[in-house]
Amino acid sequence: MDRTLQVKRRRLWAGLVSISALAVIVIAVALFRALTGAGPMTSEAAQSQRPAALLDALDAARKSLLAGQAGAANAVLVKLVERYPEDHDARSLFAESLLELGEPAAALKQYEAAITIGPDFAQLRFAAGSAANMAGKPEIAEIHFLRAQALDKSNSQYPLYLGTVQRNLGKTVEAEASLLRTVKLDPSLANAWGQLADIAFGENKLSLASQHIARARTLEPANENWRLIEARILRRQNKPENAARLLMAIDTSDRLSNPMILRELGLCFGMLSRPEDAADLFAEAVEIHPDDPDLLYETALWHDRAERPERAMGYAVRAAELGSEKAAALIERLQSRSD
Repeated sequence: MDRTLQVKRRRLWAGLVSISALAVIVIAVALFRALTGAGPMTSEAAQSQRPAALLDALDAARKSLLAGQAGAANAVLVKLVERYPEDHDARSLFAESLLELGEPAAALKQYEAAITIGPDFAQLRFAAGSAANMAGKPEIAEIHFLRAQALDKSNSQYPLYLGTVQRNLGKTVEAEASLLRTVKLDPSLANAWGQLADIAFGENKLSLASQHIARARTLEPANENWRLIEARILRRQNKPENAARLLMAIDTSDRLSNPMILRELGLCFGMLSRPEDAADLFAEAVEIHPDDPDLLYETALWHDRAERPERAMGYAVRAAELGSEKAAALIERLQSRSD
């Protein structure tokens, strides 16, 4: 795999996984190109009927994309699509260049044009679904991922991303079914096990959630998201000390930079009647992110709970100065107590 493809996969694959929805954001360019071999997507018979100038221009555009020169490729493909609007490859590559240039909505239109022209195949649907997801159109993404899955029932990626989008749409039952299909096809996909664990946790099926997260943690022991889900399960099982220990083992800078980890630790310390430890933890985080009003407000709250009113006031004032309305209300409460 060339370096360009590796970079794209890292950038596109899973971006940031949010724990509440475990939203996997994919740019399907890398997978699409890998699966199609970056070669012509039109049938051999149709290929032979196309002008040599078109084929040469398409080849040049592909090479530019592989070299990371999306702008150069796009400049060529804009003209090609104008001249050959019914050419499948021109539309598909144009979509790819637009995706590379950060225009997923425009890319989606081109992918859908290519689908209309034909041939329609699973990788193209997957690319269209990914573009739709990035363009903030999860309903459209679901349609394309469903079609990709129908066209190729052997590829575990399609139900994985379908399940992720369905979770974001609030279709928990459908999402769980998609993710179960995923792990049946490929039990080594930690992301699917992690999402299944989070679904089970949300339904308060703690034993099942523990089983699923154990699979995810075995496959990706360094993944902070799976560690966080496991900690949440432990806390709900009334094991806050185990949960806190699990999260405190995360690298200090990573732990202090992740608001979800901080909040979970705060809940654990609260259950353990250790508000001072929570306050100290949040104070450390503020040193790294001194201009985050939400973090400053939460730090003020924990200092208030730890019966440190002066320090609580200091953090609340800083948060209010940065625009936190909740901090302004907290200042009033702190002042009323001191009067």
